Order: sequence, then C-alpha cells, then structure tokens
Amino acid sequence: MTVRKDESNFLVIPEVTNKVIQRLRVFHDPRDNSREVEIEFADGTELSIEVQVGTSVVARLSSTDKGAYETLNEYSDAMVHGD
Repeated sequence: MTVRKDESNFLVIPEVTNKVIQRLRVFHDPRDNSREVEIEFADGTELSIEVQVGTSVVARLSSTDKGAYETLNEYSDAMVHGD
C-alpha cells in the first residue's frame, strides 16, 4: 500500500512556520509509555507534541495457494477513521 504525502496526511501548525528552534527534547513518561516532543523557539514560545500510544486493527487478505503466502490487500481502522 502506498500513502501519498499531501496536506491531508499532516497535522499542520502554521504558527511555527519560519520560527528558529532553540532546543528540541523528547520526554518519555513511563506511567503510560507516551512520548512528548518539546520544541523551544528562540522567541520564547514552545510547541509541545504528545505522541499517544493506542490500539489499532490491521486486517490482511492473503492467499496461501500452493504453499506460497501472498498478501492480496491490507486494511486498517486508520483508513476508516482517518486517524
């Protein structure tokens, strides 16, 4: 499966365009195994991006004809929900 990289595939944050990054850190919270990316900008603002761990469903339609395993198609709940 090929995913096109267009604007609908991105979380766009226009307020940070052309800002100068002063520091970037990745924080790991062991309580829920999440990650948070902190980007500090030279103008004193900060962008925090929390990466949450969740569940997803992936289904594969396969063929095992003549002993050879071949994936015919793949589906996931992200395709349905647009997550």
